[in-house]
This record gives sequence, structure tokens and C-alpha cells, in this order.
Amino acid sequence: MISRANLRTLPFMRAMALTGGIASGKSMVCMWLAELLPSLVIFDCDVVVNRLLEADDEVAAAISKKFGNGALDALGGIDRRFLRNKVFAEESARLALEEI
Repeated sequence: MISRANLRTLPFMRAMALTGGIASGKSMVCMWLAELLPSLVIFDCDVVVNRLLEADDEVAAAISKKFGNGALDALGGIDRRFLRNKVFAEESARLALEEI
């Protein structure tokens, strides 16, 4: 069993979440934190979503099925401008995308 005295010597992983509106400076704050704390691990949801949109055929198929062929560009990838305009204009579209 771990005593209270030994708790201070254990390595703890601290977690922090950074949230905010569109273009509110979240990425800039993350860059500053990464410079100040080089050992900091940053999990960037935008990076994960971009990778899914670029590389996951199942995600592209689901988006195309939900939003129609207009959601795909000439190469069969996600047309981000179309999708962005759709989800910012209609909350139901945003919710549908979040389900995917």
C-alpha cells in the first residue's frame, strides 16, 4: 500500500483541457505551452479529425452518405469547404457530423 509520504514521490500525469470558440487562439496557446514545457504532450483534436478526413475511407463514405456527393471533392476526398459551410449553417448538420 502507498503511504501519504510516498505519494509525493510518485510521478503523476497531469491533464489539462483547453477549449474555446473558433479562432479564439487555442492553437497559439498550445504552441506557447509546447515551447515553455518541452516535455508536454499535446493531444490536438483538430489533427486527429484532419487525419480521419484524409485517410479513413469509411469516414468519407459515411459523410458522403449523410451529406450527398457534394461533400466529396473531384478526387473523392472530403470537400472541407462544403462541409464547413453546411455544418456552420445548420445545427442538425453539425450534430450529424459529430455522430460520424
